[in-house]
Amino acid sequence: MESPKIALVTGANRGLGFEIAKQLCAKGHTVLFACRSLEKAAHAIEFLKQLAHLAIPLELDVSCPHSIERAIKDVEKLVPHVDVLVNNAGILPYSDRENQSILTESVDLIRSALDTNTFGPYLLCKALIPKMVEQEFGRVVNVSSKMGSLTDMTEGNWPAYRLSKTALNSITRMLAAEVTHPNVRINAVHPGWVKTDMGGQKAPKTAQSSAKGVVWACELPQNGPTGRFFFDTDEIPW
Repeated sequence: MESPKIALVTGANRGLGFEIAKQLCAKGHTVLFACRSLEKAAHAIEFLKQLAHLAIPLELDVSCPHSIERAIKDVEKLVPHVDVLVNNAGILPYSDRENQSILTESVDLIRSALDTNTFGPYLLCKALIPKMVEQEFGRVVNVSSKMGSLTDMTEGNWPAYRLSKTALNSITRMLAAEVTHPNVRINAVHPGWVKTDMGGQKAPKTAQSSAKGVVWACELPQNGPTGRFFFDTDEIPW
């Protein structure tokens, strides 16, 4: 991306999402801080200090289709267009840390993971990608996980999370195959095990280091890679 763009980052009030949004602001981009409440978004923006003028709070609960519909209408009032979509918001649901199995996992827990980690990003893509094609520019980054990679699907722990990320990876591939405009790039990024509320304090990577790979995918040039899966800037198998 040669000039500053307008980005929408979900789950931007804390952890990896906040760091992604912050780094985009630091590069001069205007960022919609999409959070479950305007209060959380406004509170996060306060920490940007001198970059706060580049941030716009947006209420959005990605697990709720009605919230997504309202947010899209709000976006149309707040900014002229969205150039970059980062589907970062996600949950890591579990019913029993010690005895996890796809054979015993709760269907309700799987639905919960799919609502947030898969259907939310899908609905945002459906709403925003056609407009990106019309404006002849767009970057979509789905924050996924190697735990959703079929290549690495060798154990059954975290089954709800794994299923939701595998489905998100499939959506990424299908969207990229269908959207062939050379200046609309759609990819997935595995941020690694990150020291956040979700990842816990034992995680080896900081949000700051993990966000760099996502921001890199946000700024791909025309005819850059699309329909790929990355860890940092290295391609990894689906």
